[in-house]
Amino acid sequence: MLLSSSKPGNLLHAGGDIDNRLKTLFDALTVPTEDQSPPPNLNIPRGNFDCLLEDDKLVRRVSVESDQLLTLDDSSKEVLAIINVSVKLARGTMGNLGLVS
Repeated sequence: MLLSSSKPGNLLHAGGDIDNRLKTLFDALTVPTEDQSPPPNLNIPRGNFDCLLEDDKLVRRVSVESDQLLTLDDSSKEVLAIINVSVKLARGTMGNLGLVS
């Protein structure tokens, strides 16, 4: 669900096209490549972190609903994304046994 300051039904006309918005969202949820990592001189702590996607090529289906977020003024560029995910195991390993239902 995408909630924004846009009036209902304006998803495809306000703020850019939906396919680029979704591509940006999937990129943000994907494990960064080596060239996307910050340079070591920024002193950002390195450690384990969780990412939703190993690769955005693994996305099989997308459904988008939109509505107006009434707490934003009409000129706001903010969007609240509520994301529901169903994980399907492509290959079982010892590391992902917890995902087997």
